[in-house]
Amino acid sequence: MEHILLQPMPVEQIELLIVKSKYIGDNEAEFILHKEIYLRCCDVLVENERIRTIVTIIIASILLDQPLVTQRQYIKSLYKRFGTEANKSKANLMKMKHDLKTVEQRGNGSWYLKAALVERIAAEELALDRYAEEQSLINNHCPRCAAAQGDEISVGCDACGGTGKIAVTMRDAKAFFNVLGLPYTPYKFASEYWSKILFIVSELQIK
Repeated sequence: MEHILLQPMPVEQIELLIVKSKYIGDNEAEFILHKEIYLRCCDVLVENERIRTIVTIIIASILLDQPLVTQRQYIKSLYKRFGTEANKSKANLMKMKHDLKTVEQRGNGSWYLKAALVERIAAEELALDRYAEEQSLINNHCPRCAAAQGDEISVGCDACGGTGKIAVTMRDAKAFFNVLGLPYTPYKFASEYWSKILFIVSELQIK
């Protein structure tokens, strides 16, 4: 039986898939994009299917500005510290904790107020934690720069380097390999995988 070789899609069509996936949320376009990335991994990587699948996920994350699972804890910590929701929550917590301190100074007669404030503080902290968790799952935007709204802080932002997003680094990609049971030394990962990942990304990213 004759095998039919799949031909990679032209770069212009892949750019359209990226736009549809990234800005419209087109799941079908994202599925096709993953297949096209995998085809290019077959050309560049001679290893097994598992390696190519993992690399495909990393490349898609870079192209679509989607966080890898190994970035989520860091992104979550940023959303708990910076951004509109974090600022509102910190202001609420500061006021409630001040009120709690005032109530505690009154003595045991205000135990019900103390209990209510403790409960509200816990609820506020939980709400912020859940919000930060949700954000870490869906985007890699830098909340510190977003909160600054283009002011000087975004230029020298130590969270994202002034790019406005928490980009996938070699360290993140290597950690992703580690999580999936494929540990490599930094040198071996850089030479065997990261350089190839960057090569494919440079070919496919919107120019």
